[in-house]
Amino acid sequence: VAHGPGFLPEGALFFSAELVEGESPVAYVKKKQGVARTHAVLHVAAGVASALEHLHAAGLVHRDIKPANVRVDARGLVKLLDLGLACVRAPAGMEDISGTPHYMAPEAFTGRFDARTDLYALGALLYELLCDRPPFVAADARALVRAVVTEALSPVREHAPEVPESIERLVATLLARSPEERHASATVLLADLARIAEGLGFALTSEREQHARAARPVLPPPLCERDAPLATLVDRLGRELLAGTVCVQGAPGTGKSR
Repeated sequence: VAHGPGFLPEGALFFSAELVEGESPVAYVKKKQGVARTHAVLHVAAGVASALEHLHAAGLVHRDIKPANVRVDARGLVKLLDLGLACVRAPAGMEDISGTPHYMAPEAFTGRFDARTDLYALGALLYELLCDRPPFVAADARALVRAVVTEALSPVREHAPEVPESIERLVATLLARSPEERHASATVLLADLARIAEGLGFALTSEREQHARAARPVLPPPLCERDAPLATLVDRLGRELLAGTVCVQGAPGTGKSR
């Protein structure tokens, strides 16, 4: 989230950005096991897809989706970072080759890109979360480009047999060589993710629900068997608030600070 822009007293233009703390999706998923790991991968996928839905609606393409540009904060919110390469969809005749090769779609290596290029990169990120390796590996950059453009993708379950087939199919669709064979938009992808999660027996939390849950204050549990002391304290506070001090005493752990 960016705030501003504004001007400093001496006239310099500035803007400020949200400080996003958290862990990479790789670290977030590695801490999970079994069904929880599957849920974590879909949670990351839905979070990034939701961010892309907003970005694409504004006519922008991120162009650098990768683990280093995604964070999961302590509340579980998935944040998409670094819009340094983001720009409008490439008009006809425009060529701009930018991105991180392991996560770039085949068309990106020819300077063409649109919203589906970001979806390919998200697929590459999910493949890495599931298989502990990018979709394509090679000895050098030239060989990597050749692999992305010409070689067949190794199915997810070849590297991680425990992954549900529905998730394997989802990742294969995102990593389709032709943009026309991928999900048509982030909105379509989100619907597919919700359907897959439901089929696996759990529901994905929407972006709005995630933010509402994160903003909800965590209240301490009520004190038990303290009605009489609390009544005395409230009475004394009412009488002493303007002219005196009330001292609360008690053994450690009895709830004095609450």
